[in-house]
Amino acid sequence: MRFNLLLTGTNIVLFTISLAINGQIIPERQWTGYRGYMASGVLDNANLPESFDFNKMINVRWKTEIPGLGLSSPVIWGDKLFITTAVSISDRQGIKTGIYGDGMPIADSSVHDWKVFCINKNSGKLIWEKTAYTGIPKIKRHPKSTHANPSVATDGKYAVAFFGSEGLYCYDYEGKLVWKKKFWRAKIRSVRLCCCRMGVCQFTYNI
Repeated sequence: MRFNLLLTGTNIVLFTISLAINGQIIPERQWTGYRGYMASGVLDNANLPESFDFNKMINVRWKTEIPGLGLSSPVIWGDKLFITTAVSISDRQGIKTGIYGDGMPIADSSVHDWKVFCINKNSGKLIWEKTAYTGIPKIKRHPKSTHANPSVATDGKYAVAFFGSEGLYCYDYEGKLVWKKKFWRAKIRSVRLCCCRMGVCQFTYNI
C-alpha cells in the first residue's frame, strides 16, 4: 500500500507512498519525525502523482480538518498518523506569510489547549485525541509561527510531543500518557525576537 501526505493550513491531505511490503512495517520507510527517517527529508521510490486537486479530490485519498494552529508536520508509523496543534479560545489572527513588518508578537493571552492527534492513515478517521496541556502560553507567538511547531517523534511504540515551555509528553499507541516533563519558561536567544516564539532552535532552559 502506498501513501503520501501534505499539510495545508488546518487540513491534512493524503496522497500515495510505499511504507510497507507484504503488510510488514519497514522502519526505514516510516516517517518517524521531522523530515522523516534519519531526518533525511526524502523517501526513495515514493511514486508520487504528477498532479492533484484538493477540491475535486483527484489523487487525494482523504482530507481532515485539524482545529487550532500548528506548524508540526504529520508523522507516520504503520497505519497511525500523529500531529499536534494548539487551540486558542480567542486567537483568530492565523499565520502571516511573506516578508513584512518588524515581527512583533501576537497580542494574545488567551487560554490554549495543546493537543496530540492520532489518525488512521488509511481512512483519515480520528483514533484518539489528547490534550497535553491547558493554560495561557508562557511565551507569545510570532505572527509567522504557532504554539505547536515541533513535530512528534515516534519509534513505533511511543509518540513524543514537545510543546516548548508547556512541556514534553510521551504517549503510547493507545493514547495513554506514559510520562511528561515540565520545563521552565523558555529563553529566546534572538534579540529582535526576545518576546515571541519562532521555533525550538531558539529555546534554552534552566533545568
